[in-house]
Amino acid sequence: MKDLLDPVVRASELATDTLIVYYSGHGMLANTSLAFCLTLPDSETGRKHTAVPYDFLREVIADNQRARRRIIVLDCCYSGRAVQNMCPGPTLLDLASVEGAYVMTAAGKNAVAISPEGEECTAFTGALVQVMEHGVPGGGELLSLDEVLGSAYARLDAQRRPLPRWQDQGIGALPFIRNQALEGAQAPTPRPRSRDRRWIAAAATAVTTVAATTYFLWPQTSAEAAGPCSDRVTLLGYSDALDKARYQAGKTVSHLSALALTGKDRALALADNAPPRLLELSLGADGLSPEVVGSWELSRRGGGRYPGEPAGFDGEGLVVAAGSVLVASETLPSIQRFARDDHQALEALPVPERFLLGPEGSAVPDKTFESLAATTDGLSLFTGLEEPLGVDGSDRGRGRVRILRYRLKEGQYVPAEEYPYLTDGGHQLVELIALEPDRLLAMERSWTDGAGNSVKLYLVDLRGKPDVRRQASIRDLPLASYTGKRLLADLAECPGASAPSRQPQRNPLLDNIEGMALDQAEGVLYLISDDNGSDRQTTRLYKLRLDLT
Repeated sequence: MKDLLDPVVRASELATDTLIVYYSGHGMLANTSLAFCLTLPDSETGRKHTAVPYDFLREVIADNQRARRRIIVLDCCYSGRAVQNMCPGPTLLDLASVEGAYVMTAAGKNAVAISPEGEECTAFTGALVQVMEHGVPGGGELLSLDEVLGSAYARLDAQRRPLPRWQDQGIGALPFIRNQALEGAQAPTPRPRSRDRRWIAAAATAVTTVAATTYFLWPQTSAEAAGPCSDRVTLLGYSDALDKARYQAGKTVSHLSALALTGKDRALALADNAPPRLLELSLGADGLSPEVVGSWELSRRGGGRYPGEPAGFDGEGLVVAAGSVLVASETLPSIQRFARDDHQALEALPVPERFLLGPEGSAVPDKTFESLAATTDGLSLFTGLEEPLGVDGSDRGRGRVRILRYRLKEGQYVPAEEYPYLTDGGHQLVELIALEPDRLLAMERSWTDGAGNSVKLYLVDLRGKPDVRRQASIRDLPLASYTGKRLLADLAECPGASAPSRQPQRNPLLDNIEGMALDQAEGVLYLISDDNGSDRQTTRLYKLRLDLT
């Protein structure tokens, strides 16, 4: 036990800026208590007294008062038990109260880590080393721990290998290493050839937050499942864990059309089939290990169920508010508020007549309100038409659609400005996110038989654009009057050659993406695809990093 802990104690005493503890070896569970233990050369399987309970190492690290940052790497089986929000009960590593801690593990709490035959490193260490030695194309000069782990995660996922877990307490977004993918980056220090993987404990004392030339890992894998989609958008990874997944007495995940974040690793997803349903998702510590942890049916006021289409409710947009959720439906169309406690409809927002179906309005059936977004202060709400009103039409295949703004007045949302928006040829406006009161993130999508989906992300600027609510038609509106939009990324350009696909796609990564949710503070965007209940389509969760400057 001293052989493992004493070096950590000594390193803790020396470190003043950053302490790195890296364990690569065997993890085991005690026979009776299932306590997570780290092994020594003479440890016996299941016999706790012959190994080092992880709690002991946790205490050594937590007691260190000198290092400002503590990075713990566990490359062993069952290591996910060391990550706080992966544990069902009392945690083995509770660093929640210790500012400046980062824990990364090679596998989940019940999963084994692997050391592929013929490879110099374990799968996890190899993925980390590949990122550290070769960098992240399209990334900045300095890579954060989150970026290193995100890229390593995607590499492992592409190879169908055990996926890592991690927990951040305030340092994941800080610069960590130089990006070796950039020209002029300092060459990495040659790595040792030794392959003693029992344990490594290292301390770094630096005046900056970056161990810029310190390479404490060594190599391997390819980067097909993560990387740049453009100079402003990077794919961090994707997960098909929700695809046709079973939950709550035999229900199956399908028809997910909208997504909204409710916490650091929590989200609500909207299923648009009958009856409409909200699914509570745990995204996992990495944001790419989704599972359904709750489910509620949305009902009419009084508890009555919604019928199927076309008279029912086809929810496509979702906003989480205090004590309620707002859902946009392309049936009728409508925007309704539902209570969070009993999930019954509370009220319907007024809809301008032109957005209704005929004969009152000129909306195209099933092509109406496909999106819903709110500003962070809740003072404005936005929804957009999927396709143009009949009176507005298209311009050589480009849809002249309207974005409708609601403003909060005396506690109620009322219709306000209408903004003209021109889609790309053959594309539909399928989702919006309000970045600022007059700046939106828009997603457009199209489908071509034999070529699959096209999905594009745009920054949309409403400033200085006309309010067209008093114009019966915008057919003759000059192009300069339409909202400004700037392409952030064509998702067909994302790395994804290794992604499985059940139908022809320009990029097999793509599917029928409908939902979009943004962690604006972290610059992380989540997308969700709608399988439409089809065996030829996939429910896929995507995680991307955006540069919105």
